[in-house]
Amino acid sequence: SGTPTASGTFTYSIPLTGGCSIVNATGTITVTALPTITLGSVTNINTAATSFSLPYTLTTGSPSQYSITTGSPTTMSGFSSVSNATLGSSPILVSIPISVANTYNFNVTVRNNTSGCVSASNAFAVTVLSNNADLSFLSLSSSSLAPVFSSGTITYTTSVTNATTNITVTPTRSEANTTIQVRVNGGAYAVVTSGAASSALGLNVEANTIDVLVTAQDGTTKQNT
Repeated sequence: SGTPTASGTFTYSIPLTGGCSIVNATGTITVTALPTITLGSVTNINTAATSFSLPYTLTTGSPSQYSITTGSPTTMSGFSSVSNATLGSSPILVSIPISVANTYNFNVTVRNNTSGCVSASNAFAVTVLSNNADLSFLSLSSSSLAPVFSSGTITYTTSVTNATTNITVTPTRSEANTTIQVRVNGGAYAVVTSGAASSALGLNVEANTIDVLVTAQDGTTKQNT
């Protein structure tokens, strides 16, 4: 009696008592091991993704199907659970809804379709990174932009008097995980805090080019000039 601790075929003998004789009942019990799957690391995706790849390196117990659900602590809203889909070669391609930046939790099990045995639940996480490299606002210290700022516009012009020897730029990001850098006339970039003025950018008495480079969480870049 009890819970099997190993797979295989085992013999048993049960003495039966009662009446006027003693009889031994014998036979075999076959214990089939649960299938297993060893998962690899899931590569980060961005907020435009509609799928991710779930790699695995090893299976035991001849699983032929898999099931995936989203789990705690952070579920992916709108994810459609996968139930007993055919298990092909690695990686497993999993469809997802477009989602906001976050780390989401999932569970996968595998099943041997012949025996009906199902593995223990295997937890994994998928990190979705923002690809938003937009600014929500951009202003200058001593002049106005033309055209008026719009997040969809990346090229602007302005003019200042000859007496103006430097200018500052105040960029504001649209998404919290972006970084902003500013440079003038092809010089070195300097990081700027969102919503704060840059250090003074020296101007020549001629045309000057100021670049505002925004880098999204996933590495996507957008240059405003």
